[in-house]
Amino acid sequence: MIETDYILSINAGSSSLKVSVAPFITDTDNSDTELHSVTVPTSGNYTEALAQAVSQLSLQIPTFSLHKVKGIGHRIVHGGTQQQTAHIIDEEIMADMQRFARFDPEHAPAALSIIAVLKERLPDTPQFACFDTAFFHDIPRVAQLTTLPRRYEAKGLRRYGFHGISYDYLLKDIIRRYPEASQEKIIFAHLGGGASLAAVENGKPVDMTMGFSPTSGIVMSSRTGNVDPSIFGFLSELEGISSDDWTRITNHESGLLGISELSSDMYTLVVNEDSNPLAKEAIDLFVYQVQKAIGELSAAMGGVDRLVLSGGIGEKSAILRSRIVTKLGYLGFYIDEAVNQSFNAEHYPESRISDWSNKPINVVATDENAIIITHVQTLLNQSEGQTGSEEHREG
Repeated sequence: MIETDYILSINAGSSSLKVSVAPFITDTDNSDTELHSVTVPTSGNYTEALAQAVSQLSLQIPTFSLHKVKGIGHRIVHGGTQQQTAHIIDEEIMADMQRFARFDPEHAPAALSIIAVLKERLPDTPQFACFDTAFFHDIPRVAQLTTLPRRYEAKGLRRYGFHGISYDYLLKDIIRRYPEASQEKIIFAHLGGGASLAAVENGKPVDMTMGFSPTSGIVMSSRTGNVDPSIFGFLSELEGISSDDWTRITNHESGLLGISELSSDMYTLVVNEDSNPLAKEAIDLFVYQVQKAIGELSAAMGGVDRLVLSGGIGEKSAILRSRIVTKLGYLGFYIDEAVNQSFNAEHYPESRISDWSNKPINVVATDENAIIITHVQTLLNQSEGQTGSEEHREG
C-alpha cells in the first residue's frame, strides 16, 4: 500500500487553533482536494491544543498522523514591510516575524508559539509562512501612505491591508469561474467577525479598507474600525485609560458588541433588531459603512465592474446582502431577490445573485486553508524539483 503524505494548514488564534489537512499532491491545482478541518480551544497551551487537533483529525482520516506530514503552512497576519510571498520559515524569516510581532499583538504571539511547538515535534518538517499582508504589498504608493510624519515610515508605518489570504483565494476563484474578471475592476467584501473590503483592478489590488492594523477600516464584531485618534487622549484624561486599556477596548469591547450592548454576533443582532433599537442601530451602522466603503473603493479605481461578497455575513446572510446592495444602484448593482433569498454559497453552482441585465454581484465562500495548502504544495514541489535537478547534474 502506498502511504499518503499530508500537508497541514495552521491558523492560530489567542483562544483557538484551527488545523486543516489535505493530501500532498504533485499537481499544485488542488481545487478538487478535500480538506478536513478542526478547531480546538487553546487556553494558551498549544502543545495540548495540537494533540487534540491531531486526535480529532485522525478520527476523520484514519491514515493520518503527524509523522506523515510533509509540510506545514501557517497563516501569519502581519508580514511587515518585506514579505511579499509565502516563504519557508528559516532563521531570517523567523527573525523578521519576531521583529514585526509588536505590530500585531493580537495574533503574532499565538502564531509564533505553535511554530515553536511544531518545530520541537517535527524538527525535519519544513514550515511555511503565508502572510495576510503580502497580497497588498505592492499596491500603489499613494494607497500605502499614512498622514503621520515621514520619519515614522522608516519604523514600518504604512497601510498594509489584511485578509489578504482570503482575497487571494477569492480572486483566483472568481477568475476561474469567470475568466473575464481578470480584466475587470472588482470590489471584494470579506464580511465576517473581522470585516474588510478590497479593490482589485486587472487582477492587481489597488486599495483596501484596513490599514496599519486589523483594527482599522469598517466597524467589525468587536473592533472599532477607523476611529478618531483624539479619542484616546480624551479618554485617557477622562478615565485614566492606558495604551493596554485602549488596545482592549478597540479590539474586544467595541464594534457591533459595543454599539448594541448585546452581542458581537450579527445573527443575534438581526434576530433581536425589531425589539432592540441598539441592535438595529449596530446593524444599520455596519451596512452604512460597507456601502460607503464600496463607494470609496470604486472611486479609487474610477469605476467598478463586479462586486464579490464573502465571509460569514457575505456568504450566509441574505438580509444583509440585500440591505447593502439597496443603495448601490448608482453603480449599476441590482440584486435578484429571489435568487438571493435561496442562495447557498457552498452548494450553489452559479455564484451570481444579480440579474443578468446588470453588473454581476457574486457570492463566494472563501477558503483561506485551501490557498495556504496550495502555497505549501507549490513551494514543496519547487524544492523537490530543484533537488532533483541538482542530483541529475551531480550524476
